[in-house]
Amino acid sequence: MANAHNKLILIGSSEVVSLAMNFHNLIRIGNSEKFTIEKHNELLTQLVKAMRKDLYANKKINFQYPCVHLCGTSKPENHV
Repeated sequence: MANAHNKLILIGSSEVVSLAMNFHNLIRIGNSEKFTIEKHNELLTQLVKAMRKDLYANKKINFQYPCVHLCGTSKPENHV
């Protein structure tokens, strides 16, 4: 994930980089903000939508795009 994040901040638009950093700040170890799954999904969805907008250059690409979440099997230890 770190490698993908670092590549993203090199090639993403300023909006994508800003949203990537917002998401990273929420999930990083030592974050003082209260972690909620709703906030996680909200920030992730904003990031994905900004990336899609960059990739497709189509203002309507995110019309009715749903809230998304990651698939996985475990929670980070500091967010129990």
